[in-house]
Amino acid sequence: MPNDDLQSDEFKIKKFILESIEYDFSESVEILMITGSGDPIYSKLYREYLINFDATKYPNLLQIHLITNGNMLNEAMWNKLKARPFIKTIEISIDAGTKETYENVTRLRGNWTELMKNLKFLSTQKSIKEITCSMVVSKNNYREMHQFYEIIKGIFEDSGIIYHVAYRQIVHWFYGAYSLADIKNLSIFDSIHPDHEDFKNELLKIHSMPNVNHNFHHLV
Repeated sequence: MPNDDLQSDEFKIKKFILESIEYDFSESVEILMITGSGDPIYSKLYREYLINFDATKYPNLLQIHLITNGNMLNEAMWNKLKARPFIKTIEISIDAGTKETYENVTRLRGNWTELMKNLKFLSTQKSIKEITCSMVVSKNNYREMHQFYEIIKGIFEDSGIIYHVAYRQIVHWFYGAYSLADIKNLSIFDSIHPDHEDFKNELLKIHSMPNVNHNFHHLV
């Protein structure tokens, strides 16, 4: 979600929609997913919502499913969130297995060292029941698939938290950063791509690993 100016019409409209949803559905809702349209910790609107979360408005709430890139979800931020007792499941998009790829290709404003620190902190939080760490796979990072798995396993294996390592193919979004031509170049899972066979070899390294899920089964 973009960070609109707090006095802008766009922000006021989004805030009105969020407040309307809270007013109309909060008494019956059991699960909240926040959010599939951008990072909720980066978003001023959702960040404030999570920090000032009023549990009395949600008498039947069982859990919050948080979708984030993890960059800002550090110990200090976590402790600010009044919503944290309800955050039982978290999905963290990472898209790299090395600092170089993460900071220079897949997450240009990201900080790998801070991300690793945040993941290790989250692994100590007993209120969290399940964490999924995901990689959108492309030509840019497919050789790091196994390394990504080993990193996530190393952090969460003994945490008591159920963890998953998810791999998904890159797809074209009309409002995304890549053109159709870019996507064609990045799509190593396409049989006509020059790196396709190399990709399949990398895929076999993680295909049967515990806690792995991916959408490349048709290639194995």
